Amino acid sequence: MYKIVKKQELTTNIYLMEVEAKRVAKTCEPGQFVIVRMDSEGERIPLTICDYNREKGTITIVFQTVGAGTKMMAQLEEGEYFHDFVGPLGRPSELVEQPLEEVKSKKRDEQLNITTDKVYEQHRYIPR
Repeated sequence: MYKIVKKQELTTNIYLMEVEAKRVAKTCEPGQFVIVRMDSEGERIPLTICDYNREKGTITIVFQTVGAGTKMMAQLEEGEYFHDFVGPLGRPSELVEQPLEEVKSKKRDEQLNITTDKVYEQHRYIPR
């Protein structure tokens, strides 16, 4: 079980959740995603990892309520649990394959191949 440690409604029908998932937080990289389920019979919902904190062992996800599954997710509250939280899945961003010194030397905007689902995570990855 994976505890929801923070829930915030960002705007109408868009939610942020910080979830305790130590193994996922320990190994995830920018550009990867997780699959969540609310219960053993529930729909599997893929979500991009928006942020992570390796020290706290948490993953941040943001989702919009569009179908039955995400509407059920929005009803979960802090202190409640996801039944499954599988990840990290998918190929990490190409940024993690480049030498850190090379990434630091380039302008931030030149490094990003901008796509809406990965901009924040890639931006956060590039050291200031």
